[in-house]
Amino acid sequence: MENMIVLGSNSFSGSHFVDYVLDKGMKVTGISRSPEPHPVFLPYKRKQNPHFKFYQLDLNRDLDAIMEIIERERPHYVVNFA
Repeated sequence: MENMIVLGSNSFSGSHFVDYVLDKGMKVTGISRSPEPHPVFLPYKRKQNPHFKFYQLDLNRDLDAIMEIIERERPHYVVNFA
């Protein structure tokens, strides 16, 4: 299964993109500086997909932690909506 990391996964565009690629069968790790809002605002949360993980991290402050996730997950793609 291909996997990707989506930076800014809580944004309007990012959350819809995450929902789309999950529907296509990809494994997704979402990273956003803000906590996940109510599921009504996140299309991917309505389906409770087990192939999605979320981390609340800020690119400006948590770069080391983000790099650790990238090294651990070894994504095929990194998409930036941040």
